[in-house]
Amino acid sequence: MAGALQPIISYAKGMGWRGRILTSLGFLVATDVVYAVCERIWKEIAKRKSQKPFCEVRFMNRVIVSDCSLNLGDLKFANISYLISYIDRAQKSICLSMYIFTLKDVCDALIRAQKERNVIVRVVCCESMVYNEGSQMRRLDEDCYLRFKVNSDYLMHHKFCLLDVDWLCAKCLVAEHIQQVGLPKFPGMHFTLFDRAIIDDMDGLKKSFGTSCPRCDSRLRKGVSSSARNPLPEGGVLITGSSNWTVPALTVHWDSMLFTSFQAMVRPYAVEFQRQWYELQDPDRHGK
Repeated sequence: MAGALQPIISYAKGMGWRGRILTSLGFLVATDVVYAVCERIWKEIAKRKSQKPFCEVRFMNRVIVSDCSLNLGDLKFANISYLISYIDRAQKSICLSMYIFTLKDVCDALIRAQKERNVIVRVVCCESMVYNEGSQMRRLDEDCYLRFKVNSDYLMHHKFCLLDVDWLCAKCLVAEHIQQVGLPKFPGMHFTLFDRAIIDDMDGLKKSFGTSCPRCDSRLRKGVSSSARNPLPEGGVLITGSSNWTVPALTVHWDSMLFTSFQAMVRPYAVEFQRQWYELQDPDRHGK
């Protein structure tokens, strides 16, 4: 080995101190360039991987083998950590429709998204659960956009969350709603405020949702931050299932949660959330 290196050592000695300094500097520059190229390649690979459509189901009281590398003390809360990991990847918007929400760490993640990454956070909930002991909805009412119907006779019982999904303008929203369920053209079908607005109050819908959106105007599409190492798939992610966002529901109850980016599932929930957002704007409530 020493014999093989001898020509290199002799050449280095013959260069003089200036040559050795220049060679060292060149080596350092080359190392930085290689590192930058490798980092860029790694980011591109991660981005392409994250863009692949996926669907994953997690059952809350069942241990997943891939989670077993975690500290055993944290294993019980692996589903909560997994949920937070998705919220922390959101770069544009979070739309949450949840009946019971008592998870402080998840609430912290929502507020962190709004304050640190300028993510728009909208939350729909049920009045019957807003002021319950342990509810995180009051915290969200201070920092995010929260809506619920005052003195409603009906429960808001949904349990889903949308991450980085396009917020549609009135025209695109109505078009997609009609594509999914048809035009409410018969009088007996006008049983919701949104249905009635489609027929005779498009101006009201435009006031609520605007006249342009990333769907119909690509100039409005917000790019993903270059610092985002693991962006969500284009079109966004849906998180839904039987679980309320409570510690028992995400640890020991017979509950389930689904994570997917397949647009055939994401889009109906996105339209439903905007329908809720319109119907739950309550003049009796002074909040946002």
